[in-house]
Amino acid sequence: MFFCKSILAVSLITFLFSQNQIIDDELLIPQYFNSQKKTPFVLPGNSSFLSIKSNNNPVFISSAKDTAYEDKPYIFLVLTNDLDADDATISSSSTPSWLTFAPIAGGKVETLTKPWYVVPPNNVYVKQVPLVVNDMIFSSDGEAYLSSKELHSILKVDLNGSLTIVAGTGRGDRSSDGSLAVTSPITSPGGIAIHPDGSIVFTESLDHLVRKIENGNIVTIVGDYSSSDTKGFSGDGGAATSAKLNNPTRISYDSSGNLYIVDQGNHRIRKVDTNGIITTVAGNGESGFGGDGGLAINAKFNGLREVVVDNNGNMFISDKNNHRIRKVDTDGIITTFAGTGGAGNSGNGGPAVNAEITSPEDLLLDSSGNLYFANDGQKVKKVDSNGIITDIAGSGISIAEDGASALSGTFFINGLSIFNNNLYLLDSYDHTVHTLDLSTGLLGYFGGKSVHKKDNVSEKEAFLNFPYSVKIHENGDIYFIERGSYKIRKISEGVVSTFAGNGESGYGGDGGLAVDAQIGRPIDMVWDSKGNMYFSDPSAHVIRKVDLKGIITTIAGTQECSYSNDGGYAIDAALCGPGRLAMDKNDNLYIAEFSNKIIRVIDKNGIINTIAGKVGEANTSGDGNLAKDATFQYPAGLAFDSLGNLYVSDRDDCIIRKIDTNGNISTIAGTTGNCGDSGEGGPATNAIISSIFYMVFDKSDNLILADYSNAKIKKIMTNGNILTIAGTGTGQTDV
Repeated sequence: MFFCKSILAVSLITFLFSQNQIIDDELLIPQYFNSQKKTPFVLPGNSSFLSIKSNNNPVFISSAKDTAYEDKPYIFLVLTNDLDADDATISSSSTPSWLTFAPIAGGKVETLTKPWYVVPPNNVYVKQVPLVVNDMIFSSDGEAYLSSKELHSILKVDLNGSLTIVAGTGRGDRSSDGSLAVTSPITSPGGIAIHPDGSIVFTESLDHLVRKIENGNIVTIVGDYSSSDTKGFSGDGGAATSAKLNNPTRISYDSSGNLYIVDQGNHRIRKVDTNGIITTVAGNGESGFGGDGGLAINAKFNGLREVVVDNNGNMFISDKNNHRIRKVDTDGIITTFAGTGGAGNSGNGGPAVNAEITSPEDLLLDSSGNLYFANDGQKVKKVDSNGIITDIAGSGISIAEDGASALSGTFFINGLSIFNNNLYLLDSYDHTVHTLDLSTGLLGYFGGKSVHKKDNVSEKEAFLNFPYSVKIHENGDIYFIERGSYKIRKISEGVVSTFAGNGESGYGGDGGLAVDAQIGRPIDMVWDSKGNMYFSDPSAHVIRKVDLKGIITTIAGTQECSYSNDGGYAIDAALCGPGRLAMDKNDNLYIAEFSNKIIRVIDKNGIINTIAGKVGEANTSGDGNLAKDATFQYPAGLAFDSLGNLYVSDRDDCIIRKIDTNGNISTIAGTTGNCGDSGEGGPATNAIISSIFYMVFDKSDNLILADYSNAKIKKIMTNGNILTIAGTGTGQTDV
């Protein structure tokens, strides 16, 4: 038994033999060393093996069960979400004599960076605190309501700019129906809307529910809150309160009072009519693209993000990963309204259906029938009532400033709202909300406060803006991508500094210092045996290199989202959506091109070749054959085991595939097309998993998975069985 101090919102304690740390939900695998004996011991799980006592309100997360061996060290994770930061007492039971249970050096309760996002006090002025918000809606009298996944809260800003909490306590948890909203926890609210009766409606995406604040109390209007398993697809034709959803994100009402839900995990748009009956109005449940010209219920989508309905009953849907906005008319027929399917930024001033757009999100309609959307999170585009598309905000050139033209500003748009001819831009870079006067095109300032600090500050004082893809270099330095700041950052001897990127989104600076270069939003980074870093930048469709002198160059990609020059030099080859990377022992660089649906490799001579997948073919096939003849839905994570076999996670098909050293492909985890969470403790090939963005092998060749949608860290052991080693299914796990 021992005491620890929980000083931060997310904390980690490690036990036995070695050191682990966690940053932004990424597990950093330590070096292992052996003991002597080989007796197995099954840990009973958090109900009896570990407990936390004498603490006001921690959330305790651990593996349900696992197996420890005397010849190998075992690390057990205790994760607490304890905002009041008082003492926790950790105790164990049922441990054999050979199993020592104690905290280790480096395993104390802390994180490496300062958590600045805390629930603001009531009645604070909205311009005095950072706004960590995801969606925004206005009541008819002009009061603003904002949802915050990170703060597990719904916020209200009155006409005087005073901010108050209307739901949530800052702790993610599910409350019973009838609970008082202001004193009850909610879990990661995403989309928010105004009910026809004026009440606030919001999604609890991770609990797969849609809920309402009615007379100050929480009421579920879609999904069964009392069920232990709320996730799934069911209920069409019946009461919405008995239906199941899978990661509902955004919501909206039409003029008749019908509710529309982006049922993202089910690849469907669901509708709840005014009698409370739920139906599917778009999507057949399959990820992909198809169905234009036919009934919307037979169509395929890839990355649903938003739905809005105009005054005539036409429905508009953002199909993010297909780089399109789709339209469903009043007869239920679906067509493409904007975008060609290719990622880009072309066609301004012409028909939207002929324009290239990138990852559209956050759709809005004004009273004149003009449609607004966020393009790749950096621009706001408008499609007028005649179908003509133009840019109205965002250039990636300068920081957004009050009174300046919206076209000159740089944004990282996390949401849009509209009220009284003003567009509201939720900017997750500065943690502010900008206003855009649609009459003048000029920017204003609604609220929020930037939290950014300069380089070369202590890790405890550094504020980070969406840290992602954390890696430990062999010298012990920690590198991570700060996606919200368009930088790659480094922690060395406790000091945070910038390794690459000048903070401006874009592409430039080759041949100069990496810290002076423009980069976009990289996804991954790896090193070769000489210590050169390589990172993928899908916003520019390139792979870039930073050498030991800090000089940046491009080694692959032409900035065009395409496919070309296979068998030739990578610098002349077009890529589309380069994502996760892997480096083999011979310094060959492997690339998962998620938009092209392929795996490519660049050898030491700079020659690029495709080793797996077929360009643009979004399906799953080829097991038992050569990987070059196989197909993928969405190749995401890459990892090599110690024998040189390459593992690929297919995000949309929820499987993990293996390419052996002979080039043959097979599925080693998950069941094709089934996304969920089952099979704990059994063979991974029989299990059902969810979207895996990242995976890594430990020193014993166990495969560690970040199971994003299930909010768990899982392990596939060398015997092929799969276990959960962290997480209970609340929250999100990504890196």
